[in-house]
Amino acid sequence: MKQDGKTSDDELMQRLLAAIGLGRAGRRARADLVEQLNVIRRDYLTRFPRTALAARLDERQVRQRREILKSSRAAMIKLRRKWEKVDAGTKHEIAKSGLLRMDLERAPLYPDEEEHYLALINPELLEQVLRTLELNIQYHLRMSGVDYHKRPVRRLLVEPFLQALHSRGLLENDLPLSGKMEALFDWVGVKQGDRPKGVPAISRNLKQRLGKSSWRVPVT
Repeated sequence: MKQDGKTSDDELMQRLLAAIGLGRAGRRARADLVEQLNVIRRDYLTRFPRTALAARLDERQVRQRREILKSSRAAMIKLRRKWEKVDAGTKHEIAKSGLLRMDLERAPLYPDEEEHYLALINPELLEQVLRTLELNIQYHLRMSGVDYHKRPVRRLLVEPFLQALHSRGLLENDLPLSGKMEALFDWVGVKQGDRPKGVPAISRNLKQRLGKSSWRVPVT
C-alpha cells in the first residue's frame, strides 16, 4: 500500500524481511528481529544528525593532526637515512664529544646510572629511536584511520544491522548482501549520497572481528 505516492513503512519492512531471508519465517523470529531493527533505526535517526555534524566539525582538526604526523614521519625517515650515511669513525668521535660535553656540564640525565649515561651518546641510538618512532606513527595512522574514515552511517546503522544478521546466521545465507542493504536503506530513509559503497568489505571485517559465533538466534 502506498501513502501519498510513497511506499508505506510496513511494505518497506516486508521487503527488508524478504531480502534478508525472513519473508516466510515464523512469527517469533520475525518479531524478535523486527524489534531489534526498530531499535537500530530509532538510534540511527536520533543520533545521526548530531553525530554527522560533529564528524564534519572535527574532520578538519583530525585531518590536520594526521598531516602533521605524516610530515613528521617523513622528516624522521629523511634524518635517519642521512644519519646512516655518516661513517662509523665520525659517529665514534661524536660519541666521545658527547661524553666530554656531558662531563663538562655535569648534568647528565642519569648521573648515577652508567648504563643510561652511556646509552645517551650511543651513535646507534638515534637510528633505533627514529626507526621505532616511524613504525609507531605508521601503525597509529593505520589503526586510527579505521575509525577516522568510518562515516556515521556505517557506525550507527550498517554495522549494527550486519551484527544483528550475523547473530542469526542470516549474513551468511545465499541472498545477496546488496539487496539486504538497499532494502535497509530504503526502510530507514538513507539518502543515496549517504549510502556507503564498501559494505562487502565492512561485512568481511565485521565477521573477522566477531568470528563465527556458535550462538545463533533460532529462525523458526
